[in-house]
Amino acid sequence: QDTVVALQALSLYGAATYAKSGAASRVALQSGGDFQQDFQVDPSNRLLLQRVPLPQVPGEYSVEVSGEGCVYLQTSLRYNVQPTQEEAPFMLHV
Repeated sequence: QDTVVALQALSLYGAATYAKSGAASRVALQSGGDFQQDFQVDPSNRLLLQRVPLPQVPGEYSVEVSGEGCVYLQTSLRYNVQPTQEEAPFMLHV
């Protein structure tokens, strides 16, 4: 029953946010410094992934969205901590 409820919710969300045509949405990303990036989301590129690297991490950024439709924003931070030489993840002696 959970699957049926989830599928119904997804279809209602899709129907509410889908528009074949319509005005473009403007997304403005900026920081307190001099960084600013604008994106235009319209029917011709609405399924296109648009990315921008953030120049200062950590940092404070603000996003302003105007227009019609649905825009999905996501941030992602990836890092890798190298193990020290004496604390190797595994040892192999042959």
